[in-house]
Amino acid sequence: MKAYELGFGESADALTVRPGKPVETDLPGARVAGWCGGRAPGIGTAAWPRSPVTGLPMTHVITLELPEDYRRKGEDLVALSLFHADDHVADDVEGVAELLAGTAPTAEQAADPFLAEVAATAAARHPRQRDLEDLIGGAHALLWLTAEEFAAPRTDPPADIRPAGLGDRYSRGQNAWDDSAPETTVWLGERTGDPNTGIAPSEDGTGGYVAAWSSDDDEELKTFWASIDGTSHLGGTIMPCQGMPTGLTPYVFELEAGSAASTSAAATHRSTWSRTSSTGRSEAAVPHGVGARHDGAARGSGARRTSGPGGSRRVSATKRRALSGQAFRSGNNPLTAHQKPLGFLTVAP
Repeated sequence: MKAYELGFGESADALTVRPGKPVETDLPGARVAGWCGGRAPGIGTAAWPRSPVTGLPMTHVITLELPEDYRRKGEDLVALSLFHADDHVADDVEGVAELLAGTAPTAEQAADPFLAEVAATAAARHPRQRDLEDLIGGAHALLWLTAEEFAAPRTDPPADIRPAGLGDRYSRGQNAWDDSAPETTVWLGERTGDPNTGIAPSEDGTGGYVAAWSSDDDEELKTFWASIDGTSHLGGTIMPCQGMPTGLTPYVFELEAGSAASTSAAATHRSTWSRTSSTGRSEAAVPHGVGARHDGAARGSGARRTSGPGGSRRVSATKRRALSGQAFRSGNNPLTAHQKPLGFLTVAP
């Protein structure tokens, strides 16, 4: 297998390591492999993933066509799309979690234009959507795409029908209505000279993995590590900003901060996503090292305010865990109930 670097820009001769950033990168033989920001792939507007906290449509982070050796979910699934909400401190909108979990709307909810749209999203849910959660409770959605979906006309976000009382931009999290960045073309080029190509990342060197910056006397390695620091890539050496996630495979996808196609400063983090293992299970490390605020409003850390037709109320952390357990349907996911925020989960195939 090979490792690949991502570049961002509208010309192969003028690529940068992150969208709109001045740091250039040289990717010989790079090909167009997708886009970040803006619209979603051709999944249909109703299927656009929404935050399980606010019900607002998530921002589209990236859609990436995978090289053939990274199509571990099946030959017919050629690309993936990632969305995120950064809603770990957002105010709950009453009824959203239950509706996205598939609960039938009440008559009152069905008459509410916003909640009716949320219920429609649950009914139109993409069949290969996996709901993920980062270390501090932010919601993400990962979709596996067929070639037809990847090539189809791109999908605009749902019409902006938002409920009253959402508060300021911080309290409602990130969403496609307020925080989408301009679309930028994503390119892939082969990463050469990486000693860890084909090796699963490991903190203790299992399988011969050489952790970045682990050698002080190998000038060639230090030069290589400096050249890839801050880049997004498939396979090879990863550079997590905090501890290395466990359980990664050689098919890791590391998405650098700023590639998330978001205009909000709240989501300043590096995300590491692992592809599938040789056993056929699909593994994903949720974003970690998030640079957003930790306070009493973080998920699982006490009561949170809920907005709804009847005004604001408080819900306990226990009920929040129960509601989230319904909304996050990822198979054997130890993070579903917010009880083990380990920063890593396995998505059942």
